[in-house]
Amino acid sequence: MPLLDGGSRITNYIVEKRESTRKAYSTVTTNCQKCSLRIPNLAEGCEYYFRVLAENEFGIGEPAETAEPVRASEAPSPPESLNIMDTTRNSVSLAWPKPEHDAENMAGKSKPSKPSEPMFALDPIDPPGKPIPLNITRHAVTLKWTKPEYNGGFKITGYTVEKRDLPNGRWLKANFSNILETEFTVSGLTEDAAYEFRVIARNAAGAVSQPSEPSDAITCRDDIEAPKIMVDARYKDTIVLKAGEVFRLEADVSGRPPPTLTWTKDGKELEDTAKLEIKIVDFSTVLINKDSVRKDGGAYILTASNPGGFAKHIFQVKVLDRPGPPEGPLAVTEVTEEKCVLSWLPPLDDGGAKIDHYVVEKRSEKWSTCATVKVTEATITGMIQGEEYSFRVSAQNEKGISDPRQLGIPVVAKDLVIAPAFKLLFTTFSVLAGEDLKVDVPFVGRPTPAVSWFKDDIPLSMDPKYKETIIVNADESFKIDADVYGKPLPSIQWFKGDHELANTARLEIKSTDFA
Repeated sequence: MPLLDGGSRITNYIVEKRESTRKAYSTVTTNCQKCSLRIPNLAEGCEYYFRVLAENEFGIGEPAETAEPVRASEAPSPPESLNIMDTTRNSVSLAWPKPEHDAENMAGKSKPSKPSEPMFALDPIDPPGKPIPLNITRHAVTLKWTKPEYNGGFKITGYTVEKRDLPNGRWLKANFSNILETEFTVSGLTEDAAYEFRVIARNAAGAVSQPSEPSDAITCRDDIEAPKIMVDARYKDTIVLKAGEVFRLEADVSGRPPPTLTWTKDGKELEDTAKLEIKIVDFSTVLINKDSVRKDGGAYILTASNPGGFAKHIFQVKVLDRPGPPEGPLAVTEVTEEKCVLSWLPPLDDGGAKIDHYVVEKRSEKWSTCATVKVTEATITGMIQGEEYSFRVSAQNEKGISDPRQLGIPVVAKDLVIAPAFKLLFTTFSVLAGEDLKVDVPFVGRPTPAVSWFKDDIPLSMDPKYKETIIVNADESFKIDADVYGKPLPSIQWFKGDHELANTARLEIKSTDFA
C-alpha cells in the first residue's frame, strides 16, 4: 500500500512482470484488490522482475519494482525416512535425508513426510554392564551382568540376551522368554565354537537401552578348574582389633564351574545375622562382624569347592578386651600387726592380651592402691595394729583393667598366736631290721614352733656340720663321727650306698663305748 494515496482512495493495483533477459514488462492483472497476488504460469528455472502500480480516480501512480530477480520453481518433494534418534522425558531428536528440493522455497512448502513410528517421550536407559561368564560347558554358557546405572525413571522389567558367532556372525536373540534376573544360561551352542554375548535392558515404560559392551570371546568346551582363594596381604597375619570395633574379611575366588563358598568358625557354618553379615557375589565374598567382642576372635575358615577340588583360607582374628577378674579364692596368710600376704590366681580370660600387672587395693575407711605387682602374690605392709582391712585385686592388660576380685571376710591386723599341735594317724610303726624308717608329722602353730625329736626320752640330733655336703680335695683325708644312743646297746654298721664298709688300709672305722 502506498504511503500517499494522492488524496483519493486506492481503487486497485496493476501487477506486471518481465523476464530478467527482457526489458519490456507484460501485464499480469489490472484489477488486483489486495496487497498480495499469486502469479501462475511462470517458467520453472526462469528469473523474473515484478512491479506494482497503484490506481485511484485521478490516475496511476509510479511503480514499485523488485530490486533482484526471483527464480520460479516448483514446490519441493517431501522428506523421506524420518528416524527417531533419541528421546528423553521432554525432548526427541529426529533425523531424515535431505529432499531432492528444499523443504520450503519461494514456491511454498512440500507435502509432509510419512509419520514416524509411535514413540513415548522417555529418558533413555543406560546399557547394562558387560556380561561375564560364570560357567562354560560344551553346549551352554551361564552369563552374569550388572543392572543399568540409570533405569530411565522406571523399574527395569526385563533383559534380552543376544549372541553372535565369531568372527563375523550377526547378532541374534538368545532368549525366548523374559529375563528378570541379571543372570542367564544360553544353551544350544556348538562345541568348540566361539561366541560373543551382549545384553539389552527394558523398563516398565517401554524404553529400551542400547546394547551392553560385548563379552570377551568365549569358546564352548567343558572347562574344570580347581578353586583358588586370593586374599590381600594384610590377611596373612592375625587381624588385631579392640572390642566394639568392626572387622571385614574379604577374598576373591576363581574356578570352573564357579566354586561354592562357605564360612565356618569353631566347626560350625556361619550364617547372616544382625551382627554378622556375609556377602557372596560372583567370584568374591566378604564377612563383616559388627560391635566385636572377645569371643568373636579366633579362626574364620573360608572354603571354596567345585568338581575340580577345594581350597581354603584361615583368617585369624584377635579381639582385645579388658581381662576378666583374677580367679579366687583371694587368700590371706601371714597376718601380723603390720603386714599380711595376699595370693590369688590369674584370670580365666586375659582379654586376648598378656596380663601386664595386678593392682591391689585395701580399705580401712576408703579404697586406696597399696601394691602393683607382676605376680599373683603381694605382701601388704603399713597396716595398723587392731585395724580391720578389706582387700581387692584387679588384673590389667593393654586394653584396660578388669573388675576386681574382693576378699570375702575383712582381716584384722594383729599377731596371730596358735598353740602348737599335731595329729598322728598312727602312734606305732613297724619296720624290718636293716630298713629305713621315715615318719612324717604334720603340725601347726604360730609363731612357728621349735621341733625336737626324742627316743626313749633321749633327744635325737645330728651335728649341724653334717647337714650339708662335705667337700674335700683329692688326696686329702676326712673324718665323720657320730654319737649313738640306745637301750639295749645298738650294733653299729657303716654303709656307702647299699655296700657295708669295713676297715682297710685306706678306711678306718672306730667305735667307742657310750653311756
